[in-house]
Amino acid sequence: MEKMEHIHYMPAGPLMDVTVMTGTLKEVYLPHLICIDDIPDILNQFAVLHINDCGDEVEEVSEVTASHVKLKEPIFSPRGVLMRADLPVKINCNVLIYQTNTAFLTLHVYLIPRDDGLKQAITQEKLSEGCKEIRKTKPEKSLKFRNRFLLTADVDGAEIYPEEGLKLRYDTDPNFFEVYIKNPNRDFHLKLTKRNELQSVWMCPVREENLSDPFRPARCSSCLPCCLFFR
Repeated sequence: MEKMEHIHYMPAGPLMDVTVMTGTLKEVYLPHLICIDDIPDILNQFAVLHINDCGDEVEEVSEVTASHVKLKEPIFSPRGVLMRADLPVKINCNVLIYQTNTAFLTLHVYLIPRDDGLKQAITQEKLSEGCKEIRKTKPEKSLKFRNRFLLTADVDGAEIYPEEGLKLRYDTDPNFFEVYIKNPNRDFHLKLTKRNELQSVWMCPVREENLSDPFRPARCSSCLPCCLFFR
């Protein structure tokens, strides 16, 4: 990541390790996450990172589609699509929600590029911490890279940090929103907006059936006899 910034590129798609077992390929399409509608001279803005035994290099692409870049006669090793870092591009994103195993309702909400490898790594980490994944829809529209976004909840007493919002970036260890609600007594909505704007870019309902019940600890097998004895 640091080297890409040094040569003025940023990741534009997942790093993929492709091995050809037999034969050769004439061309291949590698996925990218960029919304290309408003990008001029688009072919010169994309490149592909090629990692080999001698180090790594940046290669030109021969074609760009709405979802992939094309390479002709590739020699495979780990590769990933790059984008010029100085362009104000929009990217396709995921919103990931996890409920922590705490006494009061606490959610960790991630806004990340739509990279399945990154999503899988975050999910594995959160599940290992005892969190529950709450699956919701992803943003339909692409969001501008490096813009700052705010998360709100329409329920009394909700505390959401960081209050200044999060910047949309491509990090291997991304930050997240922490949503703390001491006693939610009804269904509520989470809403994501661009900072200093009112219109939402994503919204989802969080219903009672979506949540594990953090307010009622599991009873031990001796609870009933104890209660009857003390009565």
